[in-house]
Amino acid sequence: MRGLRIKDRVRLRPAGGGPTNGGAAEYYEGTLIDFIAGQNIAAAAVLKLDRSITRSGITGNMLVLELSYLGACWAPVGTVHAELRNARHGTPEWRQRLCRAPIGEHFTYEQLMRRSWLSRARAFLDAVPIERRHEAGL
Repeated sequence: MRGLRIKDRVRLRPAGGGPTNGGAAEYYEGTLIDFIAGQNIAAAAVLKLDRSITRSGITGNMLVLELSYLGACWAPVGTVHAELRNARHGTPEWRQRLCRAPIGEHFTYEQLMRRSWLSRARAFLDAVPIERRHEAGL
């Protein structure tokens, strides 16, 4: 499996399965839209969430993910800390980090696999009973 790239779907959940919001264990999903200069050596990833969230009085749907460990790279699975942003990506407010709220130090991210037409076809065939496949010549 390859490392993360722009347009990849990503799921983010608290490391250890802890709560993300008021005691309810949940996860965030979104699309990776950019890599930007990070605070560390590695680039930071910009994740556009499927839905907006509110933390520390800030509501937004953009997270900046920074790798948690020195020497880590953007592999298909890893550990990050996350920061919520509510300004449009690329604006001066965004770059100066004026509109942000940290939401957690240790999150686990995972790259979600895109289902190819072949995997969808296999899933369809797996749902058809074997007797029916022979009748239909599949």
